[in-house]
Amino acid sequence: MAILVKVVIPNIRLANAYKAAETLLEEEKFDEAEAAFTELGEFKNAPDMVKESRYRFGMDLVEKKEYEEAGAVFNELGDYSDAGEQAKNAETLRDKAKYQEAEELLAGKDFDGAQAAFESLGSFSDAKARVEDVKKARNEDSYSRAEKLLADQKFDEAYAVFKNLGDYADAAERCGEVKEAKNKHQYELAGSLAESKAFDQAIQIYKELGDYSDAKKKVKEVTYAKAENLLEKEDYEGSYDLFTSLGDYADSAEKAEEVLETGKEFAYSKASDLLNSGKYEEAQKQFEKLGDYADSAQKAKEAQAAFEREKEIEELKKAWDGEVYFAAGDGGYYVFNFIWEDGSSRPKVTFLDSSGTTTLSISEISPTKVVLNDPRSVKHTVTKNSDGSYYWNWSSSNWTFR
Repeated sequence: MAILVKVVIPNIRLANAYKAAETLLEEEKFDEAEAAFTELGEFKNAPDMVKESRYRFGMDLVEKKEYEEAGAVFNELGDYSDAGEQAKNAETLRDKAKYQEAEELLAGKDFDGAQAAFESLGSFSDAKARVEDVKKARNEDSYSRAEKLLADQKFDEAYAVFKNLGDYADAAERCGEVKEAKNKHQYELAGSLAESKAFDQAIQIYKELGDYSDAKKKVKEVTYAKAENLLEKEDYEGSYDLFTSLGDYADSAEKAEEVLETGKEFAYSKASDLLNSGKYEEAQKQFEKLGDYADSAQKAKEAQAAFEREKEIEELKKAWDGEVYFAAGDGGYYVFNFIWEDGSSRPKVTFLDSSGTTTLSISEISPTKVVLNDPRSVKHTVTKNSDGSYYWNWSSSNWTFR
C-alpha cells in the first residue's frame, strides 16, 4: 500500500501542472504556457504542447499584424502542423501591408518613403513597376511645384527645383527661362526703386545684374541721379564724392567742380584736409579757387610755401653725400641719419661750413641720429654754393646729438 502512494502522488502533481499549463494557454499567456509545458518534460504530450504554445503565439502575432515576427515563429516550428504554410501566409500578409503602406506614402507625396517601401518588396506583385511610377510622380510633382514657384516670382527656388530635375522633360530649358524672368523682374524693380529715389537699393540690384542688358550703365546713371539729389539737399561732401567716383561719365567732372563752387564751406574743408595731409600743391589750387572766402588767400600762400620748402628739401636730399633719410620725427622734427666714418673708434659726422670742412667727434655717447630741433631753420641754415655744393651756417642751439 505504501508503494502505491509514492507512485500516485507524482502523477497527480504532473497532472495538476499540465492542467495549469493548459489554463495559461487558454488565457493566451503563451510564453508562460510554453515554459510550463517545457517543465513537464515527456509527461503526456507536453513536448507537442510546447510547440502548440508557440504556434498559437504565432497566430496571435498575425492577428496583431506583426507579420515579420509571426513568420519567424512559424519558421522556427518547422513541420509542426501547418506552420510552413502559416509562415508563407505571414510573409504574404507582411508584403501586402508594406505595399499598402507604400501606396499611402505615395498618395501623401512622400516620394522617397514610397520608393524605398516598394523597393523593399522586391518582386512582390507589381512593386518594381510601382517604383518607376513613384519616380515619374515625383518628377511631375516637382515640375508642377517649380512652375508655381516661378509664377509666385520665387525665382531662386524655382531654378533649384528645375535644375534638380536634370533631363526630365524640358527642365533644362526652363532653367534658362527662370534666369531671364528673374533678371527682367530685378531690372524693372531697380528702375522703380530709382524712380522712388531708393538709390542705394537700385544701384545694388543693377550691380548684381552684371552684364544683363544695360545694367552697368544704369549703375552710373543712378549714381549720378543720387549725386544730384544730394546736391539739392546741400550734402556737398556726399555729392562731390559720388560725382568724383563717376570719373568721365557724362559731365560728372564738371558737376564735381560745380559742387566745389556751390559749397564754399565744404571746399574750404576739403582744401584744409589736403593741406594737413601734405598735399600742398593740390591744397594751394583749391584755396586759390576759393578767392577771398575766409582766409583762403593766406592759406594758399601757406600751402605754396610748404610746397616750395618740400621741393627744396628734396633737392638737398639728392645733393648730400652718403645715404641720407628724411622722416617726420617726434614733435614734427626732421631726422637726418648720416653715414659714420668706417674704422673710427668714435662716430664722426662731417659738416661743410663757409670756411671749409669741420669734423665733429662726439665722445659722450655713440649717436645714431642727428636731430634738427626746428625744421623751419632748414631754409636758413643750408646755403648752396656757386659750385653746386652746400654748407651749413651751423649753431649748437639748433642741433641735438643722440
